[in-house]
Amino acid sequence: MKLFNLSVFIVFFTFFSNAQIQSESDYVQILGIVQDAGYPHIGCEKDCCELVKPGDYFVSCIGLVDKANNKRYLFDATPDMHNQLNLLEKFPNGNLIDGIFLTHAHIGHYTGLMYLGREGLGGNKIKVYALKRMAAFLRKNGPWNQLIKLKNIDIQTISNKNFTKLSKNILVIPIKVPHRDEYSETVGYKIIGKTKKILFIPDIDKWNEWEKILLKR
Repeated sequence: MKLFNLSVFIVFFTFFSNAQIQSESDYVQILGIVQDAGYPHIGCEKDCCELVKPGDYFVSCIGLVDKANNKRYLFDATPDMHNQLNLLEKFPNGNLIDGIFLTHAHIGHYTGLMYLGREGLGGNKIKVYALKRMAAFLRKNGPWNQLIKLKNIDIQTISNKNFTKLSKNILVIPIKVPHRDEYSETVGYKIIGKTKKILFIPDIDKWNEWEKILLKR
């Protein structure tokens, strides 16, 4: 799998909203780069907001495309999900979406699940991967628990640092990070391909509060 390495990914994630690095079989695509409430930000009257056209930028999200198996995955379900899915490569005999990995329970990261219900896609057991508290939040609260009841989504409870195997060449590992955890844990995801790997962390409070050391001086 040809993916961004960590250092390159941080640069591209900061400056490009639809960046893609592709191989013949698999790739990761950046589908959004902005904070939960979007850009221009609600209530912002500064030049940095006034000069931006609505729809130019989407909330932070990446897509993983497994071309060998005609699979498409999202990392976070943002309020812009209906537009972000249109940016991903489509397969003639594939599903619109094969799975969603959630990072945490802040509005820019899970509320896109609303599009999978009867008012929208009317999904059929779309796999939603989440850690224990995030999964419990969805099961206990509406309208998300209705998605479960109607079998629009199928919650897959995963655990910190344990991998999910999406194919023979693709592994996904959740890693907890420090953040405001009012309703759920907060995780990033390490995506491991055949030859490359990438770390996706859309939210973290402070790097020096994290137990991981990313770069050695």
